[in-house]
Amino acid sequence: MFIPGMELSRKFYTEAVEPIIRKAFPNLKYTAGLIDYGSDVLGYDTNVSQDHQWGPRLSIFLSEEDICVVSEKLDKVLSEKLPPTFYGFSTSFSGTKEDYIRHMEISQEGNIKHIIRIHTLEEFFMQHLGLNINDKLDNFNWLLFPQQRLLTIRKGQLFHDDLNANEIKQKLDYYPKDIWYYLMACEWNKINTEEAFVGRCGDVNDDIGSRLIASRIIQSIMSICFLQEKKYMPYSKWFGTAFNELKSAKRLNKVFKSVLNAKKGG
Repeated sequence: MFIPGMELSRKFYTEAVEPIIRKAFPNLKYTAGLIDYGSDVLGYDTNVSQDHQWGPRLSIFLSEEDICVVSEKLDKVLSEKLPPTFYGFSTSFSGTKEDYIRHMEISQEGNIKHIIRIHTLEEFFMQHLGLNINDKLDNFNWLLFPQQRLLTIRKGQLFHDDLNANEIKQKLDYYPKDIWYYLMACEWNKINTEEAFVGRCGDVNDDIGSRLIASRIIQSIMSICFLQEKKYMPYSKWFGTAFNELKSAKRLNKVFKSVLNAKKGG
């Protein structure tokens, strides 16, 4: 039976991880959630997603004061106390925590190689976005952030939040107005640069060239729709899926398909 990864991770925290932390570290202040990467964070995971970096997993964030004292102890306790399976899914993963690609792999009880990442909020946001959370956000920061990663922060969930990570999430919820205007202008400029070339390619019987340019213009229009509805765009694998969730998709999808399937003189 398939369970959406975010739901699985929330249950994993509530039913398995939180009781272990509460018993071993009753006074520990921490934040826990899933806000990093992956189709499960965005809610687009399927059975195919189980091939790598999917399963009962989450992040635990500790304060700068606690990270050096608690991190290794917490990692060890979780390895020893977590059950080998949770709702039928292995809690242990192949490789080591240094490996980028890991998949579920059954292990013996007391030797769980979990994917529960333990770090500080400062460390996570520096790795994920290149953001120092103690600095004021400026326009330069916003222009450097990949939308895919902003989207995982926005759609990711916190299951427990002693460290007020939700305040950082709220700051990153969407672009400031000036950046929003600038990004829309960039997409309109792309369209302005190439819109005449669809017909020009057709005039010289360059059907492939015409379709390529038309597809780029459609992509820019789709990007403008994300901006108009104030939604971050995912990367290419989920771009069309996320677009279909927009209000504008109902009207524009038919138009886009007609353009892409058009024939000369049709």
